[in-house]
Amino acid sequence: MATPIPAFVSQVVTSSVDTVQVTSGTSQALATTRYYYFVSNHTPATNGQSLLKAIKDALDTSLGGTTWTVALSTAYKVQLSHNNGSSRTVTFGSTLATALGFTSASFAVANATTVTATNLSYWWWSPNMPISMTGPVMFDPAVSYGCATSAGSAQRSSDMTAAYVANGTQYEAVYTFTGVDGYYRIKPQSGFTNQDFETWWLNGPRIGRRMLMWRDRANATGSNAPSIEFISPAAYIEYNPQPDLRAAPTVVPLSEANLVLWTVRLPLWLTENGATPLSD
Repeated sequence: MATPIPAFVSQVVTSSVDTVQVTSGTSQALATTRYYYFVSNHTPATNGQSLLKAIKDALDTSLGGTTWTVALSTAYKVQLSHNNGSSRTVTFGSTLATALGFTSASFAVANATTVTATNLSYWWWSPNMPISMTGPVMFDPAVSYGCATSAGSAQRSSDMTAAYVANGTQYEAVYTFTGVDGYYRIKPQSGFTNQDFETWWLNGPRIGRRMLMWRDRANATGSNAPSIEFISPAAYIEYNPQPDLRAAPTVVPLSEANLVLWTVRLPLWLTENGATPLSD
């Protein structure tokens, strides 16, 4: 069996301009009182809900009598279709359309036709290769989620007695991808919109957004909220970015005078939800 290739899916915080509407239907605003993940298994309307599921629900509500299908394709792009016998036009808020990878905010979806976004979403990034190394002490990412640490302090007095303060147990992980192939996977490049690390970083870790690391990116496709019930270990791990990742893109060329192969590091903290997947 081939070693899986992971993908990093950003937390999404919406605003009042993030709307969805089917022509002749009502405009539906995505909730601003909770956060989403671009794609997760979580279907309830609470924190962590799959954004694709929320968009599907908004489309269904906008114009009654039509059921929409929203999913991530095997090429990791957003797809839309419906069961109505006539063509239906969808209008997204312009910012939301761009984020999802569509080049137009308004477009028709014909009967028995699937419309696929032109670009990847900028809430999705994949190195297109398996994990090269883990840290800060090596661990097996197929079965584990990081290294244990404990916030606190230790002090010694002059008579050599010691005092300690322990504030729970925390986990951290550093994922390294060595030899990520292609400048376009690192920096924005014409013809490769939203495939680069920097664009994903600008719209995620830079602003302190947490993320899901799908261990195998293929498990995130095919549905607005892919089932992970029978996947063990968990299909994804929920992380926060460490300060280094928030401060700057953690990428360097693999060697000098080289714009093709890159080393990408993602220093992460396990979230308060631990290693337990979101309920679906």
